[in-house]
Amino acid sequence: MKDLSQLLTAHAYPAGLDRIRRSFARQPDCQTCGAAAIRHGLLLGGLTMPTATLEAILGIRDHEGTPPDVLRICLQSMGLQPALLRKPARQKTAAFLDSLATEFARGAFLLPCVRNAEHWVCVGGWHE
Repeated sequence: MKDLSQLLTAHAYPAGLDRIRRSFARQPDCQTCGAAAIRHGLLLGGLTMPTATLEAILGIRDHEGTPPDVLRICLQSMGLQPALLRKPARQKTAAFLDSLATEFARGAFLLPCVRNAEHWVCVGGWHE
């Protein structure tokens, strides 16, 4: 996959905060959860990329969703550094998320796949 970082638009803080806040939206249909999760993660870091662009890059219509390897390659192509994280079986979810607070404060986001790899969601920190 080509370098996608030039497709990202950075918004200055705090001037762009209102635009970023207004950019959060529902995903358009059941196949676009991967694109929507990435888009929302980017928004948490003050970056934007149109959902339609992400849909095309991820080949959502061809795959009927977003396979994990395609999502990871897309994030790497944007210049991001995705890392596979697994919550320890006995650790409470709240404690696991609390352990990521420093990363969330830096603009990192988590893209957990739920419902047996049927749905991507975005978890991160919002700071005004």
